[in-house]
Amino acid sequence: IMDLANSLLKHDTALSSEDINQEYEAKSSGIIPAVLVAKEMTEYNMIAKLINEINDDYEQDGFSGTIGVLSYSKKYRDTIQYVLKQNGINCEIIKDHEGSALSSGVKVLTMHGAKGLEFDTVIITGLNKYFPNIRNTLEDDREAEINTARRLMYVSMTRAKDNVYLTYKGEPSMFIKELDPALYETEIY
Repeated sequence: IMDLANSLLKHDTALSSEDINQEYEAKSSGIIPAVLVAKEMTEYNMIAKLINEINDDYEQDGFSGTIGVLSYSKKYRDTIQYVLKQNGINCEIIKDHEGSALSSGVKVLTMHGAKGLEFDTVIITGLNKYFPNIRNTLEDDREAEINTARRLMYVSMTRAKDNVYLTYKGEPSMFIKELDPALYETEIY
């Protein structure tokens, strides 16, 4: 996870190579991060299917883990919660001092809301060509906005203790394209 997240930071023009190539201590879970592409189903339904698969794995291992489902916007977060509940998945929104990341289960929150939290598994959603959204950004501010969003994605990825999944439908975000493809698997749903 850390190697993959660092491969993203290498494209940040505001950071020095010393900032990017810091030594870090991280345990290896042996699980390879994955980029999931929704082709035959909606991204929401793909996420629901993935959560059910993860929960089945947890149950087989006798483990009660935490799954953080992170999105860039509050609107997308709320839609994810709605769809997950429609698919019979019990989930909790974490926002404005509501909810707990410490109890097991599925937690739905924004990428900003995940800062300082940890989850066994992290699913980062909505990583299509519209993330980062810089359409209404002045040309002079675009690079700074892109770098800020890139660092937000880095922080979001590093909230995972065991595994991270990056999801999108349609064309991928520029950040997916920046990741080192040797460090993740691609799965199509």
